[in-house]
Amino acid sequence: MTIDIDPKDVRPGPPPPIDILDKHSNRAFFIRFTLVVVLLHAVAGGLVLASRIVGQQEPDMEQQRELIARRIAPVGLVATSDQELAALTPVAAPAAPRSGPQVVAQVCGACHASGMLGAPKSHDKAAWAAREKAAGGPDGLLKSAIRGKGQMPPKGGDPSLGEQELRDAIAAMR
Repeated sequence: MTIDIDPKDVRPGPPPPIDILDKHSNRAFFIRFTLVVVLLHAVAGGLVLASRIVGQQEPDMEQQRELIARRIAPVGLVATSDQELAALTPVAAPAAPRSGPQVVAQVCGACHASGMLGAPKSHDKAAWAAREKAAGGPDGLLKSAIRGKGQMPPKGGDPSLGEQELRDAIAAMR
């Protein structure tokens, strides 16, 4: 396929310049630009109007003071006397005393059931008799349990245990 070009149609020199900024493209740009500007003004006006409506409500000053006081309240307090400490310490209702087997199951059994860390095993009469003799009798065993012995912490790690609960627990393990 060949293209025939008439020599009369060919003009010497560079091709004519293309008018990029012709009337029609300029007009379309300005119309779009104007629409975007008007839309932005409408959105900004709506936001200003909404902020004035919301901002007209005055906050309750007492509520504001309470919120501020909660935000700046101290995280903790330091008691420098026994009276201050007593005032800060909540008073718990006394718990019902537990029986010896309950104390053994909840506190003592973790070590005394297996003999862990040299603890005399529950119901090992010989080991308990040796401990009782070394401690100076049943009262010595009780004092040892209250103070702690070896790896055993005071009161077996439960500071809420009373003397009678400890006495019952020792009797249940012997």
